[in-house]
Amino acid sequence: MYLYRVHNVRNWGGANENSPNKKQYAVGVELNYKPVPFIGSIGEIHEITEEVMCWRKANAIHKWFVDNVQDGEDDCRSAYVSLDKIQELRTLCLSVLLDRERAPELLPCMEGFFFGGTEYDEYYFEDLENTAKVIEKIVNDAIKAKQQKHSMYLEYRSSW
Repeated sequence: MYLYRVHNVRNWGGANENSPNKKQYAVGVELNYKPVPFIGSIGEIHEITEEVMCWRKANAIHKWFVDNVQDGEDDCRSAYVSLDKIQELRTLCLSVLLDRERAPELLPCMEGFFFGGTEYDEYYFEDLENTAKVIEKIVNDAIKAKQQKHSMYLEYRSSW
């Protein structure tokens, strides 16, 4: 189970590495929170996909993505995740962490092949804690990117 951040880095300005105005058209991208140097000229690289979260057997998180961004279809395809939706997931994680009795109601587990346990145990709550932390960073990065007029979006994909 993966959450990706896809950066649009198409260089619309026509600058290339040797162009005197390359800084005017350069696209700033950070991968793993480190700046990536100049990307290239038109036609070379259009997007950079960065893995921002990987889960293993976090079936409640997977169920949430299937129900909320994949129209109920668990077909291992990539699905666009809006910033509002990812913030909704973070809010649910935090709500469950504050009131663990509500876990079955707010972020229920699901059974299935390769899905691991369906207990509301320390592993379940650890997945929620990690998810909330990563989403907080994603949201802060998205706000920064928007201020810098940097185009990016999120995708969820599972593979069984």
